[in-house]
Amino acid sequence: MPPVRERFHRGSFIAAQYDLRVTRRCLSDDLGRRLVENFELEDLYGSVEIVTALVNQRRQGPTGTRQVTPLTSGHEMWVVSYGNNHRGATWHQVTQRVIWLCAYGWHRSGEEDDAFNHFRALDAAGELVPAADDYDDLFRERDERFADLASGDAQQLLTDARNAPGVAFDGRIGGEHGVAVTVEAADDLEALWVAVDGTTFPPDWVGTLFAAFAPGAAFSDWEWPSSTFPSRDLREGEWSALLHHSLQ
Repeated sequence: MPPVRERFHRGSFIAAQYDLRVTRRCLSDDLGRRLVENFELEDLYGSVEIVTALVNQRRQGPTGTRQVTPLTSGHEMWVVSYGNNHRGATWHQVTQRVIWLCAYGWHRSGEEDDAFNHFRALDAAGELVPAADDYDDLFRERDERFADLASGDAQQLLTDARNAPGVAFDGRIGGEHGVAVTVEAADDLEALWVAVDGTTFPPDWVGTLFAAFAPGAAFSDWEWPSSTFPSRDLREGEWSALLHHSLQ
């Protein structure tokens, strides 16, 4: 699988294996930020210390050197730090491929309002982990992500493939979905092949995928699904699609 191009998009930082996000409760209650429509995590990077630490540290791996303990819920929370006093609690939710910044506090060892006391109190109240609204945001933004990013990703892959006809180029579309692209050219005709992992790619997004590679072509112009691919064997679960069009 080709590497992910790391970048911010809406409320996420897209890392190699997961998204980095901040829960709504943490954003409003702990960071004092107003919840707004189309929130952009990038707006906090560099200016909010714990968000900067979240991105810089957790993009490297899902854990730190210290856990938040004891937690009555049993959740495995890891400490993320910035300087001497900024502390956050992060949770790697493997099933959704997200690392959440669940809480933030000011570290004053021995003080009643110390960050770790705050984390444990939230956990005891059942408020430390993400809520339903957080998942609504996550799933909606992932749908929007594909629509927002697919065209740029596809056109970059297509440019690479046209510069080396007959070679398979692996890449990612929409920030997460792996594809392979091969271009074959003869005279004034071009054959564009796209291979997709059908076990993970949402069928509802096929039209958007085709439009990202060939905005002027109709859906019916594509031949799909196919069990062949010209430059390598299809992997288990993959299907391919073919578009013939004139270069004139």
